[in-house]
Amino acid sequence: MNNPTTKTEVYKALSQLTAVITGGKFARATKDLENNPCQRIEHCHKLTLTEQAESFGNQIKSAQIQRKVDSLNSLHTLARLADEVEWD
Repeated sequence: MNNPTTKTEVYKALSQLTAVITGGKFARATKDLENNPCQRIEHCHKLTLTEQAESFGNQIKSAQIQRKVDSLNSLHTLARLADEVEWD
């Protein structure tokens, strides 16, 4: 566990968190973007906004989806950071 973190490990962690946050349906829909976390999260964000529009009028569902949007925004920040790192 004392080895430096690799790009592959970070991307795998981002992929796993994206799947947990968005759920299986969106994770499967974006599986082809697994090696590009920023694009995958952006696509999930678009899918989530569609989901949010469809839940209009349902306050409980809207609140859940807003938490998902907020989590995706945070995850996107981490994914951008991972892209900025100069990996060995």
